[in-house]
Amino acid sequence: MKTTPTLYLAEYQEFSQANIEECLGEKRKKAPKIWEALLDFAHQESNHIFLRFKNKHALRTQNYVGLIQVQGFSVEILPKIYGRDLKEHAPNCPKKIPKFNP
Repeated sequence: MKTTPTLYLAEYQEFSQANIEECLGEKRKKAPKIWEALLDFAHQESNHIFLRFKNKHALRTQNYVGLIQVQGFSVEILPKIYGRDLKEHAPNCPKKIPKFNP
């Protein structure tokens, strides 16, 4: 079964294109296109409730829990109280939520 690459984040967590590249692994060449799609999503008028610009190189998730899908890539936003170890989230998932920067 084909799976969609997913970046797991907590609410109010920032991320950048480098996080997407790390998540994609061997397919990291797709990261700039995915990053641009996320920037376009964040620029749309009503989407500031999901993603905000931290600075010109980073986005920050907002008070939203759910899934954002663009260009065959997913950003899954988990509650900020969720544990950093995602083994509870998905069996055998090696991913960990990156360090939280308030």
